[in-house]
Amino acid sequence: MVPALTACAVLAGARSLPAVGEWIADAPPQVLHAVGAPPDPLLPERLLPAESTAVGCCQTR
Repeated sequence: MVPALTACAVLAGARSLPAVGEWIADAPPQVLHAVGAPPDPLLPERLLPAESTAVGCCQTR
């Protein structure tokens, strides 16, 4: 799910890793549904990876 959301963020104009993380945190519900983000069983929203997870997955070591 993180690579798909990262690709969406870049296509939407995110140009840095922090910008990608911010975009994912604010992603539209339709995008989250399309990439298969699981719904939270207690809240009417989707579970998202943390911004640090998205940035960590994109950094080279």
